Amino acid sequence: MLALFIMVDRNAHPLARSLREVLLAHSGKPFIPTAPSSVTEYIGRGLAWYDAAKNRWTLGQPSWETATSDTTTHANRVVLRKNGTFVAGFDFSEDVRDDALQANRSLRALNLETIILSGDINSRVQRVAQALNLSAHAAFGDFSSKDKALWIENHAPDTALMIGDGANDRLAFEKAICRGTPVAEQGILESASDFFFFGRSLRGLPMLFYTAQLRRRTVTTVFATAVIYNLGAVSICLAGLMHPLLAAILMPTSSLATLAIAYTALGGTKANHC
Repeated sequence: MLALFIMVDRNAHPLARSLREVLLAHSGKPFIPTAPSSVTEYIGRGLAWYDAAKNRWTLGQPSWETATSDTTTHANRVVLRKNGTFVAGFDFSEDVRDDALQANRSLRALNLETIILSGDINSRVQRVAQALNLSAHAAFGDFSSKDKALWIENHAPDTALMIGDGANDRLAFEKAICRGTPVAEQGILESASDFFFFGRSLRGLPMLFYTAQLRRRTVTTVFATAVIYNLGAVSICLAGLMHPLLAAILMPTSSLATLAIAYTALGGTKANHC
C-alpha cells in the first residue's frame, strides 16, 4: 500500500490520480508523502520506485518488466510489481465527463474540429470518441509523444490549439500555435502553456472561442462606424456646411456611439453559449 501510494501521490496521470483518491478514501492510516524525485516515470510504460531495502517497485502496463505471468487481459489495466513479480492488478473503466459532450457540441457549432491524440490503447480512445460523437478518424490511440507532434505538424501546423497535461504532450505543445493545460499539483506543462485553467472541465473552452469571435465582430463594427463617421464629417466640411456648434455635437456623439456599440456587443449580452 505504501509503495503504491508513493508512486501515485504526485503523479498527474488520470489512473494515478484515481488510485490515489481510492487509497486516501479507504485507508485507515495516513500515508507519508515522498519527494517526487525518488519516483521515476517512464513515458508510455509506468512508474518505478526503490524502497529502503532496494526493492524495485513498478506500476504500469501489464507487459512491462514482467517476471511472472499475469493472464488478465482487461483493456484498461495497470499492474503493481515488486522486483518484477506480480503483486496486484487494477482494472479501470472510463466514462466522459458530463459536460464534455456539450463542450464538443459547442466547439462544433463554432466550426471547430475536435481531435483526440492519446497514448492510451486505441480501443479505449475509440470508446471515448464514440461517447463524444466523434468519428473514428478524429481519434488516435497508441500515439507516442513524437506521433502527436508529427500529426499536428502534418495536419494542423498553423491552426492547432492543444490541451495537454502530461510529459507525453510536450513535443506536441511545441508544434501547436496555442497551448493550454489544467492546473495541477506538480504540473509539468504550465510553464510551456499560453493559458491554463482550474479543474478538469473543458466547458470554458467554447466560451473562449465565442468571446474571441465576439471581440472580432465588435472591433470590426466599431472600425466601420468610425470610417463612416469620418467620411460623413469630411463630406460636410468639403461641402462648406460644417459649423462649430455642429462639430461640438458630432464629436461627443461619435464617442458615445462607439461606447454604446462596444457595451451592447460585449458587456450587454447575457447569452450563454456553452
